[in-house]
Amino acid sequence: MTFHSSAKGQKVRLQFEGWPAIQFAGWPSVAVGTFGGVVKVVDPSDNGSGLFRILVNEDPEDKPWPQFPYLRQGARATGWVLLNRVTIGFEIWRRLNGFPSEFKENAGF
Repeated sequence: MTFHSSAKGQKVRLQFEGWPAIQFAGWPSVAVGTFGGVVKVVDPSDNGSGLFRILVNEDPEDKPWPQFPYLRQGARATGWVLLNRVTIGFEIWRRLNGFPSEFKENAGF
């Protein structure tokens, strides 16, 4: 997935390694074992494979992240960036035409 500077402030869902979780694509409200976050920083360059590192802060509007000793520094995490809500017709059209996903434009941090 390609990120750009407007990804700052986007909502994400995180699943921490070693923490049981069930994620339902498109339904973050029914996910179990995932935790909310907000994109704070996006690295300006990729790792050579098109992957960008992002730094995520805990979302104050969501349930709190696990604390030490359940979650330790350096634990791996899998994340999902939540994109704009669009109609199903628009999403099908976007995918058929090969257009990239859209991010909300906001002021960021």
